[in-house]
Amino acid sequence: MVVKHCLARDRSGQATVEYAVLLVAFFTVVVGLAAIWRASSTGKLLELAQESCSHGFEMSPDLDAWKDILLF
Repeated sequence: MVVKHCLARDRSGQATVEYAVLLVAFFTVVVGLAAIWRASSTGKLLELAQESCSHGFEMSPDLDAWKDILLF
């Protein structure tokens, strides 16, 4: 009977560790979503997307029509 009591006590620590790990993961997701939301609300995310998309088309001046179509 003493052995069962010790095993039950050992399992309660596992739940605490699992809760702590999931809590950290949840807060990481929340902070990441908040950062994406803030970047998109200030227009910085759109600006970065436009810069990275147009970077590949700067080398060839013949692709102005494709640039207009793809970046619209």
